[in-house]
Amino acid sequence: MRFRFRGQCQCRRGDSTERCHAWDRDRHANQRDALQLNITIWLPAGVTQHVVEHEEGHREISESYYQNADKHAERIAATYMGKQVDISGTDLSAESNKVLQKMAVEITEEYNKELNPEPAQLLYDTITDHSRNEVVVKDAVAHALKNVSVESRQPAAN
Repeated sequence: MRFRFRGQCQCRRGDSTERCHAWDRDRHANQRDALQLNITIWLPAGVTQHVVEHEEGHREISESYYQNADKHAERIAATYMGKQVDISGTDLSAESNKVLQKMAVEITEEYNKELNPEPAQLLYDTITDHSRNEVVVKDAVAHALKNVSVESRQPAAN
């Protein structure tokens, strides 16, 4: 998934203001086709149609999660818009890059947390026994998406 984000900051030192260089990672705000989901399904040669359908179910779950990815990204990014942070040090440009990098990590972590299809995928595999039973894929996908918050197993704490 690729999107462009362009951030800019102003660094203040004493009474003077210097513009820090713009931070530009390969991200684009407000671009409709910027968020995309690329799915590759690997299947062994000679696999049964039932297994192909099962793997297509995994694709459908992923697509369902990413259907509103742009809305999630916009909402998360909105919490950072206009945010002011204090930056100090001898190299304000380097310090601002550190702060912006930290924010980028926070944004990415929040985005990935909200758009995590893994619990639904695991529930789907439990329902279908990894394609070993005859559950109808469409029904299993619908059940996993509808009931993931109730039925998903939380990872064990270390």
